Parts: sequence; C-alpha cells; structure tokens
Amino acid sequence: MLSVLIAARDPDGVTGMTDAELTDELLTLFLAGTGTVSAALAWAFAEVSRHPAMERALADEALRVLGGPRPATVADLPELQYTERFLREVLRCHAVWLLMRRTLTAVELGGVTLPPGTDVYLSPDILHHDPGSFADPDRFDPDRWLAERREPGAQGARGAYLPFGAGNRRCAGDGYAWAEMALVLATTLARWRLVPGPGNRPRPRVGTVVRPERLRMIPEPR
Repeated sequence: MLSVLIAARDPDGVTGMTDAELTDELLTLFLAGTGTVSAALAWAFAEVSRHPAMERALADEALRVLGGPRPATVADLPELQYTERFLREVLRCHAVWLLMRRTLTAVELGGVTLPPGTDVYLSPDILHHDPGSFADPDRFDPDRWLAERREPGAQGARGAYLPFGAGNRRCAGDGYAWAEMALVLATTLARWRLVPGPGNRPRPRVGTVVRPERLRMIPEPR
C-alpha cells in the first residue's frame, strides 16, 4: 500500500503526495482500517465455525481457484464469488452498530423537521435486519446475494445495506477492505480447516466496533 501511495500521481502525471500527505493517508488506514477489518474477519471465522457446509464450500472454491494451498492474489478475486457473497452476509449480520451524521440543511425525517446542525444517530445493524429489505433477516444466508433472489436490500435498495456508510462520507478504503478480507479468508481456508475449540461461544462485544468475544478455533492442515 505504501508503494502504491508513493507512486500515485495527480492528473498532471508529475505531482505526487508530500511526506505529510503520505503520513496522513497511512495513519487513516492504520487507525480506521485495522480494527474494523480484523473484527469483520473474526466474525467470518465465527460463522465458518457455525456452518460446516459453508466452510466446505469456501474451501472448495479457494482450492479450485488457487489450484492448491497458495496465497490468494488480487487476480483471483473475480473467481472468488462465493467468498464474496459470504463476506457480504458477514457484514450484513455483523455491521457497524452505530453511525453519526450532522444535518447541513433542514431535513424532514419521519414527519419531523430537523434543523441544520442536528446530530443524527443511525444503526446499520438495524437497517440490515429490516424484513422489508432482507427476507428472513436473522438467518445467515450468503445466497441471498445471488441476483435471482431479488431481495431489495441485496439488490441495491438505497439505504438498505451500509457496511461502509454512504454518500460523500462513505469509507474511502472499502475496496481495499473487501480485497483484504477475501484474500485472507481464501488463503486461510485453502490451507487450514478451522475447528471450533473448547469453550467456543462467540458473543458480541461492543467497542469502537462489535467483535466476537471468546472465539476459539483450532487450525488443522487440510
């Protein structure tokens, strides 16, 4: 990532980032892009432990695409389609629990007019479990993201799915995060079978992000 940032150039093809700009970008990635991605991956492994058939499907896809237990690369991402659906469902079921926005102009919301400068709190987690957007929303089902299912939330209904926010405040690193999660999950499951360990009872623990507590898994070579 640092190499990409150093090599980046403005539209003039000459001007790059200053040292201060590079530092700001890296700090943003480290502070906003580590705990969030690690929590999402932890939830992914928690769901793997709960759904053996899905674990097998993920491993089969990874072994087919990678041709064996090798590290996945960006070039493999288009073929990791079940992995992508699985991760989309992970982020639906285990989303950021709270976001805050501030109105810049008067906004009418639910019949109430909010004046400029009003702080508004919203929960992507609640939105992701709205039965009007997702059928049987409490069920973990990666295949709800298949095009033929046509669930409103899974087909892009506005405001129904916000794992990275939306609008001009949308997370700038969402594409990087998607790639990171898919590569880690595929690389891991191509090489290891993850077996729930003693006392493996992952429960949500709320902090800056919501992560599973007491997630204990034993890796066994495939």
